[in-house]
Amino acid sequence: MAALAGVVFLVHLGYLVYATVGGFLALRSLVWLWPHILSTVWSVAVTLTPLNCPLTALEKWLIRMDGRVPYDDSFTAFYLRDSLYPARYEVAIWVGMIAVALLSYVVVIAAWRQRHAEPRQRGGTAAPVGQAIGSVSPPALPGPPAGPTGPAQSARP
Repeated sequence: MAALAGVVFLVHLGYLVYATVGGFLALRSLVWLWPHILSTVWSVAVTLTPLNCPLTALEKWLIRMDGRVPYDDSFTAFYLRDSLYPARYEVAIWVGMIAVALLSYVVVIAAWRQRHAEPRQRGGTAAPVGQAIGSVSPPALPGPPAGPTGPAQSARP
């Protein structure tokens, strides 16, 4: 059980990193945007309401099943406060993390708007949704030569 609690700990740390900077993944593909928005909403809800994080509950349960006494505080209070940052800066750290997440949305929207404005200015068409922002499409393969009335027809016997 101790190993599983360690895995949950690592997943929890990974989630905190994703919750902070994961919105920038939407620069590669907009598929990442909505899951990250949900992650941000969840992070705000868990921080500002009495909701408990299920990862914290799972880790505490695994620690208990291993015969140890789990910590009383939240994950961040137990592992990060006074280890990674001084307790007096906790609110500033939290606001900063949410600000980075919100900034990622501004950057993604600006990049998406620029990408979709450029083709119209050149007389082209916009790339399909889900294609990486700023990516270059491969050149089109040449088709059969067109005849005077349309595409080439196969010869009839």
